[in-house]
Amino acid sequence: MIHAFVRRSPVLMAVIAATVFAAMPVSAARPVHDSGTVALQAWHQLDLDTGVRSTCSPAPACGEDYDPPKLGGSDLRLYQDVKSTVLSTVRVDGPAKIVRWGATRPTYAQCRDARQITLAAPVRKVGIWFCARTNSGRIARLRFLGIGTGIGSASSHDFRWTTWVK
Repeated sequence: MIHAFVRRSPVLMAVIAATVFAAMPVSAARPVHDSGTVALQAWHQLDLDTGVRSTCSPAPACGEDYDPPKLGGSDLRLYQDVKSTVLSTVRVDGPAKIVRWGATRPTYAQCRDARQITLAAPVRKVGIWFCARTNSGRIARLRFLGIGTGIGSASSHDFRWTTWVK
């Protein structure tokens, strides 16, 4: 009898549905460990856990054959030659990996579950997203904003990144 009444009363059905959905737990966003924007030039390194950028010094020595020191904590390095620009991982103490995600912004879960098996990913298209795992095991995402967008020099490759809490 109650079932038939509820079925015929759209208002009561809406109240019941609102009550049921209000009682359901809401999935909270993953807490952010660090985030920001960074301008990387050739051979610059970035620690996604702290946002610390290290640079090649002295700049003239940073040619095609230059192998910069892998600074503690650095996860990524921008490699540039005459043919391409590549965002590559800097393996120091851990399992840093990166994968080119695509045009849509990945979530924490998508980056966590992405097959991050590569150690390098080409930087070709403005707006492209990357997922990464830092050397300390945190999950991160990066977006290529463009070349010389105003946060760095005219030749910098500018990125925005978010690194989530473990």
